[in-house]
Parts: sequence; structure tokens; C-alpha cells
Amino acid sequence: MRNDKLNSRYFIPANDREIFIDPNLEEMPAVISANMEQFKSHDFSICGKDYNAFRNKVRCDVIKKAKKYTKNILTQLGGRKESIEKIDSYPDAPKDIPIIQTGHAPILYPPGIWIKNHLVSYLAEKCGGIGLNVVMDNDTPQENLILAPDLKSLSVKTIKGFEFRKGIPFEELAGPFTKGNENLSGLPGETINTVDVINGLHRDITGKCSLATDSQFAESVKKYIDLMIAGSEYARNFGECSTFARRMREEEFGVHNLELPISAISETEGFLMFFICVAMKIKLFASNYNAGLEEYRMKNKVRSTANPLPNLKVENGLVEAPFWIWKKGSARSKVFLREIEGEQIEIAIECAVNGQNSANSGNNSQTKHLQIIGAITSNDATQNIEIIREITKAGFKIRPRALTNTIFCRLFLSDMFAHGIGGAKYDVISDSIIMNFFKAAPPRYSAISATLYPPIEKHDVSDEDIRAKLNELKQIKQNPDKYLPPTALEMPEVKKLAMEKRELAGKKTNDDKVEARNKFLRIKEINSILGGYVKEIYDDKELLIETLKNRLKYNATIENRNYPFMIYTDEFLKEFFCEELWRERVLPAVGN
Repeated sequence: MRNDKLNSRYFIPANDREIFIDPNLEEMPAVISANMEQFKSHDFSICGKDYNAFRNKVRCDVIKKAKKYTKNILTQLGGRKESIEKIDSYPDAPKDIPIIQTGHAPILYPPGIWIKNHLVSYLAEKCGGIGLNVVMDNDTPQENLILAPDLKSLSVKTIKGFEFRKGIPFEELAGPFTKGNENLSGLPGETINTVDVINGLHRDITGKCSLATDSQFAESVKKYIDLMIAGSEYARNFGECSTFARRMREEEFGVHNLELPISAISETEGFLMFFICVAMKIKLFASNYNAGLEEYRMKNKVRSTANPLPNLKVENGLVEAPFWIWKKGSARSKVFLREIEGEQIEIAIECAVNGQNSANSGNNSQTKHLQIIGAITSNDATQNIEIIREITKAGFKIRPRALTNTIFCRLFLSDMFAHGIGGAKYDVISDSIIMNFFKAAPPRYSAISATLYPPIEKHDVSDEDIRAKLNELKQIKQNPDKYLPPTALEMPEVKKLAMEKRELAGKKTNDDKVEARNKFLRIKEINSILGGYVKEIYDDKELLIETLKNRLKYNATIENRNYPFMIYTDEFLKEFFCEELWRERVLPAVGN
């Protein structure tokens, strides 16, 4: 089966206060209903269990966990009584109730990402469904936690907050942190707890972001920081501190989605069965996975084999699986599977330690050092569930990677998945895998993004203004006689030089190279002399150009869509996220 949707239709809004959304807001309830009907028609099985029975079990398990998790946030941090009652009103078995879902890593959201949560809440309310935000705590922190505008230095500042070691997922970033600990950073020194990290983040923001010292913006920043600190008492890791703060802020905006980390979903029987389903047919899955990536690259003219994601490796009987496995406190490890004797499939993870459990074959230097952590059968799904349970009891955590995450959520959990632009672009690959591996029609998903700059007045200046002034500067240098001030024009020597230049300019040299050269040198000499009389004009023009350039830098500092919403004022955000205004700013998808 081919996927004809690969030609990308999604784009980030280029201008302030613009919103991209696809499909149209008015169309989404019908799309959700169509997806729900489509799910009923699927007739494949997962590990011997009927698709719809399996899907219903996944939905029940996840919603039960999400209700408990979200209620805990609101209860511990003083959420509204009516919000808690709303959570209690959701059924534990939402068989025919639409689940509208989105998800993102537990970072400090910019408005363009946060709008996904607003859309999900809006659609859930409109369709009588449940909004769900899945926190991707299997992701790793970026090098810089946030960006912040500094209008004093006219630059965008990067805020690191704390130097976490690469490869450690949010799920494992639990304090107290020790600088110098192999799990976190290479810096020697003191032990710091989560509150210290959050306070350090606040100091960095206020120290580097000139906006954060302005009273109206400082109040917004402190409100979020205070919620993170309050949440740290109950949070299991740094990512949860951010999640708790964001969810409490959403209360003020009428956003009432349930929350649940992907780590919690990954521990359900449904997810483990999904892992087994893929593992038992890993060669076929990897083939479909890689074919989907190659088709995407071809259709979108992507040359790099690393984009949008690298292919799964298949070599020497080993097949890379699209999952992560690690132990508590460790970095994420890739997973490799290998069929042995046609009846078993070994599960191995990348490991720096050589030992008896190495899955290396011979002296092949290209084969990674792998640690075998278990083996499933190739024909007994029921037995495999117990085997995987034993692996998880031994402390190993199985988590999805990007595509397996969205495939699981879209096919077995939600009735509409709301992506940002990046996710919407690459998830056409998930469509391809769903069609070819599961032999099922993929559900339609939505995409939404926004561009919102901080509410700061900008200068009325453009690149064209600077180009025009630079041209004027050039003209002054080349023709100072045309810009002479009245006082200079009254001087006989100046008049004489200006007259001589006009005569030289009109004089023909009749292809006499020597004469032409002399003419050029004399005009240059006159310009140099007359330039002294227009130096003040020239300097003023240079100063004006420098001022305009700084004003452009000022505007560019403001015009950044990646600042976290915590630096924006409540009044400004509430006006922007008012649903009634969406239609006025929505941009159509390409092809609509």
C-alpha cells in the first residue's frame, strides 16, 4: 500500500499572531467521528487479542492512570474543586467517548507548542470527549532548556538551568543532583536538589533576560517558578516539576486535559503487548519502517539518511528495534533483536561492558557490544508477556521511540492526535507503517502551530530602510559636491573644485587610456578634498544607519517564536488563546 500524503502540506506560521491548523476547526468533530467508525472496522489482532478488545483495554488502563495522575496534581497543588469533580466524572471505560490527545516533552512550552493543549481541550469539550496530554518523559533535555530575550544586549539568551549529561531522559532526572555524578554532569562540586535547579533557572532568566526584570513580565515568570517549586515536593523528577506547573497554569485558561507520562503508559500490559507484537515480526516491521522513511525522503527530496529519522539497522542477523530500554538512572540504550534457531528472539541492548552475555558475533569490529537481557518466543504471545514482565521486574524500562510512540497512541489509544508541524510532517511515515504492517487504514490526525511574539512594541524599520541609507552614504562619498552645506558653497576654493569636477565629468577622453586615468585620479582627489566639508553629514548618516541596525536587532530579538509562555503576561495570553478569535488568524493548509 502506498501513502500519497507524503508531499508536505504543513508549515510554521511566518507572522506574529498567525495560527496554522489542519483540518479546519469546524471539520475536526466530523474527522473524529470518522476515525471512531474506522477503528470499529479493523479486524486484525495484537498478540492473539482482537483489535477492538485490545484497543478498549488500552484506553481503559490509560484513562484510569491519567485520572489518578491528574487528580493528584490538582489535589496537591490546590486545583479548583470543579476541575477535580470534572476528572471524577470521566468514565474509567471510555468505550464510545472520544479521546483527543496530544503530547510533548516536559519542557517550558512556547505558545506555538502550548496551543496543542488548548486545541485538545477545546475539541474534547465540543465533542463530549476527554482531552489527554501525554508527557514524553522518555525524551532527553535539550542543551538549552529555554531561550529568553535580552533587549539590552539586543540578543537571544540561552538558559541552560543545569548541565544534565546527554542521553539521560527526563524520567531519570530525579534530585538530589550531584555535580560530578556520572549520571548528570562532568562538573565537580556540591550536591544540589531540584529546588536549587529551579531557583538557578530563575536566576539565569532574570540575569540574562531584561524582560524578566520588568514588573509585568517578572510576575509571570515568578508565578511559573513558584509552581515548579511547589510541585517539586511531589514530583518524581525535574520534568514533572515543569509538567505540574504547566498543568496548574492551564487551570487559569480553562484547559482541563488529563495528563500522563509516556513512562506510565509504557508499563501497561497493552504497551508491552505492542512491543511483543513488533518484536515477534521485527524483520517485517523494520522493512516497513525503513521503506516508509525512504519514501518520505524521496518525496520530500531529503538527501540526509539521518532525516527525518535514521533507518533501523539490519546487519549480521541483528535487527534494531524502534524502542529504548534502560535501567533506572541510566542513559537510553538502543534495542537489537535476533532470531535464534527459528523459535526464539533474543533481546539485547547496547552496553559498554564486555561480558559473558555479549551478543557479539565473531571478530566483526562493526558489531556493537550488546548485552542480552532476555529472549521471547517467536510463536507464543501469552508466554512472551510473562517473559517481558520478568525483564521489567529486573529493572529494565521499555519505552517507545518517536514513530512507535505515535503509532501506539494513534492506533490503540486516541481518536484524534494533535501534532505540531514537525510531528505532522514525519507522522506520514507512521501512516505508511500502519498501512503496510498492520494492514489497516491509518486514522487522520490534526496539526496546529502558532507564532506569537512577546507583547512589546517594535520599531518601524526594515532592511529596505537600511539599504536606502547605505546607498545615500555611497552617494555622499562618490558625489560630495552635491551634498555641500551652504557655508562651504560660499568658499571660493570649494566653488572652484566643484566647478572643476563638473567639467571633468563632462569631458570626453576619446579612448585615451592615459587621459582617462588622469581624469579618474583627479576626480578622486577632488572628492577626497570635498569630502572633508561633508564629513559631519557623512558621520550623521553612518550614525543613523547604526541606529537603524540596532532597531532591527531589537525587532529580531522580539520576533522569536521559541520563548516560553512563562514570560508572557496572563492578559496577553488569555486574549490570544480565546477560541472565538482562532478563525480570524487561521492559515489554511497547502492544498486546502
